[in-house]
Amino acid sequence: MKGLFKKLGTGMVMGLALLASQGASAQTAFKVQVYPGNITSLFAYMGVELGYYKKHGLDVELVNISTGPQANAALAGGSVDVIMTTPDNMLLFKSRGFDPVAVMGNAKEPVMRLVGHPAKTTVAPGADYKTAMQSLKGKTVGVYGLGSAAHRYVQLLARDAGLKPDELKYTGVSGGGQSLAGLQTGSMDAVTEVFASVIMIEQLGQGKLLLDCATQECPAWATETGRMSQAWWTTRSFLEKNPAAMQAYIKAHREIDQWIRDPANRDALVAALKKIYPVPQGLEADTYFKAVAEKVPGYFTVATYPKAIADTQAIMLETGELKTPVDTAAMVWDQAAAD
Repeated sequence: MKGLFKKLGTGMVMGLALLASQGASAQTAFKVQVYPGNITSLFAYMGVELGYYKKHGLDVELVNISTGPQANAALAGGSVDVIMTTPDNMLLFKSRGFDPVAVMGNAKEPVMRLVGHPAKTTVAPGADYKTAMQSLKGKTVGVYGLGSAAHRYVQLLARDAGLKPDELKYTGVSGGGQSLAGLQTGSMDAVTEVFASVIMIEQLGQGKLLLDCATQECPAWATETGRMSQAWWTTRSFLEKNPAAMQAYIKAHREIDQWIRDPANRDALVAALKKIYPVPQGLEADTYFKAVAEKVPGYFTVATYPKAIADTQAIMLETGELKTPVDTAAMVWDQAAAD
C-alpha cells in the first residue's frame, strides 16, 4: 500500500499529515482481523492508510485471516481484538460458550449476489427471486464454502422459490478468482459473490447479475438479515477492559463512513481503492475501480441492527444449525454505533 498518499493529491496529503500529527501521542495497540484483499474489509484498510485510527489514538495492526472459524479461534485466543464477520458465525460462537459482542456494523446489504453464466442463465434483469432461482433448477451454484452463510442463503432462497433440496447442486469456492474460473470453464452455472467480484465478472463478460436482494424482490428474511449482514465483533471481556479504545475505534469508522459518502472525495476514494486492491487481470483500472467506488456508499455502514441477529437465529433454529436459542440482546454493545 506504499505510495498511496502520492495518488491522493496535495490537499488530501496535507489532511492526512494533520491526522497523523494529531495521533502522534501515546497510541493504544489494537489488532483487527481482515479478509486479505476482500472489499468487505475496506474500512479497516482505510483506517490504517488514511490515518483515522492514529488520529483517534489507536495503533492498529491488521491481521490477515481468511475464514470465519479461523477468526473465531483468533478472537477466543486473544491473537486479535476485533473481527469482522456475519451474525450466524457469532451465534454459533456464542452457542459454544463464548461471549461475542457487536460494536459496529459493516455491511447493510446482503453480502452475496448471485451471478449467472452468460450463456446458461436467461432471466431478464431485475427479475424477482423466484424467477431467478427457478432458472437454476438442475444447475450447479458456487458458494463461499459448503455449510457457510452463503450456502444457507442460496438454499433458503431456493426453498422459498419452490425448488426441492436436490434440484440444485453446490460446490465450494473461496473467492472471486475461483468463481470466475468456474464460470469460464462452465463447471459452475452461477456463483455467490461480493459486489466487487460481481463487477469484475461482468466487466470481463463472464457472467451477469442474476439476483441482488438489495434491489430485487426477495423474501422478508433476506431483506431483514441483510440490514446487518456483517458487523465488527469483540468479546465481552475485552470490551469491559477497553471501552475507551472501542469508542475510539467506532469514531474512526464514523469518520471513514462520512468521508466515503462525500462526493467531493470520490476521486480520492478511487485512488485509495487502486492502492489497496489489485486490479483484476484483463480490466482497466479506472473503469473497474470507479464502478466499485460507486457501490461503496450503498454497501457499507457503521450502524448496528440487532433484529438481524434475532432473525438469523430464528432461521438457524429452523434449519437445525442451532439446537437452542441464545440471548441475542446481549450480543450488541449498549454503546454500539447506531443510525
